[in-house]
Amino acid sequence: DYNGFLERMQERGLFVINYKEVDSSEAKTIKKFKTAELAFACRQLSAMMSAGLSLVKALDIVYHEQEKADAKQVWLEVYEEVQKGQSFSDALRMQRGSFPSFLISMVSAGESSGSLDTVMQRMSDHYAKENKLNNKIKGAMIYPIVLLVLCIGVVIGLFTFIMPMFRDMFADPSQIPALTQAMFSISDFLKARWYVLIGIVAIAIFG
Repeated sequence: DYNGFLERMQERGLFVINYKEVDSSEAKTIKKFKTAELAFACRQLSAMMSAGLSLVKALDIVYHEQEKADAKQVWLEVYEEVQKGQSFSDALRMQRGSFPSFLISMVSAGESSGSLDTVMQRMSDHYAKENKLNNKIKGAMIYPIVLLVLCIGVVIGLFTFIMPMFRDMFADPSQIPALTQAMFSISDFLKARWYVLIGIVAIAIFG
């Protein structure tokens, strides 16, 4: 409640002028950077610091060059924290979930050794290779997925359009073998629910 909130703030030595309650749906969405974005940002920072620019100035440039609003906001907050005196690694760590732990650890090591520009170049190479590998894996998965979809489509087509033609071959339905009757039942089900099956398969493959 309001009184409890004020008490907690006073315990921390803070004075509340104004506050606003928000739903959890309005909470800040975490921007998780992709490997390609990390590779590009690390390369930019490394190049600028190697050219003699300060970290604060380099972060300011990276922030202004962001095209996406969520990425721009994250880099702005990193820039502001570093400008206030926080270390670069701590500023990255404050953006919970946006930057991988490995990058934060390497930045911290670079700060300790005084070779942050070199570390950022290595991180750029690392994430560039990781992004290339991810793209290769995605490319390799396309053929099996297409093949699987085609196979499922052929099976659905056989049971939906071909199997019903064989039903007329049996004059007496009671003489139909059990296995054949089961296949006819599957065919009847697919004829009535084929779109449901396609939807389930699509969700399973593409998420």
